[in-house]
Amino acid sequence: MMEIQYLITLKAVVKTGSFTAAGNELGYTQSAVTNQMRQLENAFCIKLFDRVRNRMVLTQAGNELLLYANEMLNIIDRMKLINHATENLHGTLRIAIPAHLALSRLCLALKKFQEVAPFVNVSVSNYHSIATIQQLVYDGDVDVAFTEDYARTTMDLEVTTLECSRLCLIAGPLVDLASINITQPCKPLGCGIVLNQKDAIYRKLFEDYINMRQITPTNVTELWGIECVKRFVTFGGAIALLPHAAIEAELGRGELIELRPVEPFPNIYINMTVLKSKWESPQLRLFKQIVAEYFTSQQATLAEIIRK
Repeated sequence: MMEIQYLITLKAVVKTGSFTAAGNELGYTQSAVTNQMRQLENAFCIKLFDRVRNRMVLTQAGNELLLYANEMLNIIDRMKLINHATENLHGTLRIAIPAHLALSRLCLALKKFQEVAPFVNVSVSNYHSIATIQQLVYDGDVDVAFTEDYARTTMDLEVTTLECSRLCLIAGPLVDLASINITQPCKPLGCGIVLNQKDAIYRKLFEDYINMRQITPTNVTELWGIECVKRFVTFGGAIALLPHAAIEAELGRGELIELRPVEPFPNIYINMTVLKSKWESPQLRLFKQIVAEYFTSQQATLAEIIRK
């Protein structure tokens, strides 16, 4: 344990730039820090630091030792969590997810997670761009991410497909359906269209459908966010293409009407993504398990989730 403390002291010297400041931070005298660094140098037969302008700077050998020290201290942190009861889990779980998925799919799973691990903080960020979300996972800025995408895998990401979601062409209940043309090519559409953010897969599919058939919309309205698109379609004369997962409640209540195109649009999938090479904390493992159980249960009600 004393040798492990030497590694902690090494990191403190690198952080503060001096033996005295490192000692103040860790509660040691300057001579104690000096002795610990000398012990490390003797153990590995290297010189750890050079003094540059009154600051202790790592040598090349010192930098290499620091890399191994970080790895060892990370391993020790993981060992401390062995057999850690879920009710004693702490820390923060960072999630990236489009807002409509958070509302329609994640809330109940989060509720269950907080019931099981009440001391874990949860930070949820709203992102729509698949590329942005995946980059956040690559960079370690989030622990887990959710996207609506095709069923795809990558070398570095572990992608778990949770649900297949069809795409729906929708209109509001006040629109004159007889005046809308979504089947006959080279003719006016008979109304406007609503598009959401440019990086959404279903926006491109909708534009391709219109362009390939040379159907001309009356106008084009571009909005940000599915909730805004839904509200606009409900009260306006435009149509939009959205994933079923985002509009199933409105369809059930008759607030939106599903139109039937010539051919169905391709299915997309709700995916859960983590970095393959990243160590999974106990809270992340628990959250992934709860999410998987939730989707396996086909979106059970809140009462059913809590009873499990």
